[in-house]
Amino acid sequence: MTTPAERNAEAAKRIRNKGISLLRTGVPAAWGYVLAVVAERIPVLTPLLDDPRAFGAFAAIAMFVWYAIMRWVEPHLPAWLTALVLGANAVPVYVDPNPPSSDYVPPVIPSQGDR
Repeated sequence: MTTPAERNAEAAKRIRNKGISLLRTGVPAAWGYVLAVVAERIPVLTPLLDDPRAFGAFAAIAMFVWYAIMRWVEPHLPAWLTALVLGANAVPVYVDPNPPSSDYVPPVIPSQGDR
């Protein structure tokens, strides 16, 4: 049985992880939008990005590329820069709310030779 203090601590962890995950989604999305706005100012890209659908697609691709690159270089960045480019310098920890019980035994599947 858990105590109220333990339940409060678990609730605080869940809220913190949710906040971290939202930041690490929203901040790269904002950077993708900023990159799309900057790209729209490049004369060669301006006619292409005038269409809202093209702009949206470009922003989504920019967000994906930004996030992928930043995740790749993240181990080499200082904490303050990681927070700036990804929203938080911590990675959310996802915990299974219904972990298997300790007495769980997985089913045994016979091999080809046992048939």
